[in-house]
Formats: sequence, C-alpha cells, structure tokens
Amino acid sequence: IVMCEDHTLLVADLGLDNNERQLLPSVDQIDLDYLLQAIEENKHNMSAAARHLGISRTTLYRLIKKYNLNV
Repeated sequence: IVMCEDHTLLVADLGLDNNERQLLPSVDQIDLDYLLQAIEENKHNMSAAARHLGISRTTLYRLIKKYNLNV
C-alpha cells in the first residue's frame, strides 16, 4: 500500500529517487535480442527461426521490418 499526502502520487511517495533508479531494458530491446538470437542460431534460415520463435514467417518478416534489420 502506498500512501501520500495529496490525491496525487509522486515518485517521492514511492521512496524512489529519479537519479537512482536502474533502467531496465525495454520490451522492444528484449524482443530484438531474442529475434536476433533466433535468426543467428538458425543460421539465417527464416523458416527455422520462425518455428524456433513459435511465429509465422510473415510475422518474423514483419518484426524484421519493424526493427529495420538487415538480415
């Protein structure tokens, strides 16, 4: 439970300091890393990489375009 003095919750109410917060990788960065790893592990065989990821080849190519990859 977080309590604050006003009706607005502030970072200070959470006991966090903006300068001390550790930045976590974004979901996009995690997706990108996983995507590149699957492509490399499957020696750039896109059908195999898509199977490895559990997605269709069409979705794989859409993600490649989204991240502007040259693979």
